[in-house]
Amino acid sequence: MLVQVLALISCLAAAAAIAVGAVGVFRVFKMQQQAPPPHLDAQGQAAEVLQQQLATEPGGFAGLVRQLRNGRGKAAQRRALQQLYQAADHDVLRQQLAEAAGLVTGVVRLLGSRDSGLQQAAPQCLSRLSGDWRTIRLQISSAPGAVEGLVKLLISSSQHSQEFAAGTLCHLAVLEAVVEEIAAEPGATEALVQLLGSSSVGVQRAASGALGNLALACKPLQHRIADEEGALEQLVQLLGSSNEGVQGQAAGALECLTHDDLALQERLAEQPGAIEGLVELISSRCSRRGLVSPAVLAAAAGALGNIAQSNEDMKQWVAAEPGLLVWKCDPRT
Repeated sequence: MLVQVLALISCLAAAAAIAVGAVGVFRVFKMQQQAPPPHLDAQGQAAEVLQQQLATEPGGFAGLVRQLRNGRGKAAQRRALQQLYQAADHDVLRQQLAEAAGLVTGVVRLLGSRDSGLQQAAPQCLSRLSGDWRTIRLQISSAPGAVEGLVKLLISSSQHSQEFAAGTLCHLAVLEAVVEEIAAEPGATEALVQLLGSSSVGVQRAASGALGNLALACKPLQHRIADEEGALEQLVQLLGSSNEGVQGQAAGALECLTHDDLALQERLAEQPGAIEGLVELISSRCSRRGLVSPAVLAAAAGALGNIAQSNEDMKQWVAAEPGLLVWKCDPRT
């Protein structure tokens, strides 16, 4: 048994080293890039052309800001969001985006638009803008009504709006001051937990990532999230998703929820299917040579490692699971 316990510990250490730590991996959840919806379609204009235009024309971004604020009709505002969405994918333009006065607040204001196209385009634009740049995250978080508007979109009838509102909140949740604001927004954590049951894998992935980041950034939120009806149960169910991104974010959220908290580690250990689901996730991924995601493995191993800390009997139970030994302490083999 001692050998098995040591083997488990070695496996967890290997996962952390390879994936830069499971907690580190899921600390900043980043939305996977998708093809733009019709209202953000490139419409035949190559991104390189857009880059040249905005980089060389004086006041290029100022013009977009004017369209966002005072556009003649919704069509002009949608076109401005389309161009910003494209520009946010280019390193050369991001600094200009960050320096464009009024740009972020203009996008945030459109979160409350009654136009369904703008309601979908605005959060997707913010999600891409907030993905990599701390400066823009700070601008978004400080824009009046930003967090409130994003939380309201979590209960939108549009899954697209839900996905990217949750994704933006997830990106913002790496800022401690914003975590407190999100936590103070009525219904925020409840709405994110409810989205775990969405039929959209994109929504499931974004909601899981947001909950994980919130739990990791604020210890009181660990219990608040875990106490939401169905939170642990649904995250455990998502371990069995056919989508790797959902599996990884669910495992990461479980790891963050149980981080350095004995009571929550014990609760997860008692959750039906939790240990079995994590073990299955590790063993099934390890059996697919060349297709293993180190991040998913590290998250599952991290959650199991937390469970194993709850008591000695649980440590031995986890260590005795034959599925773990499939890994052989090296998820790359």
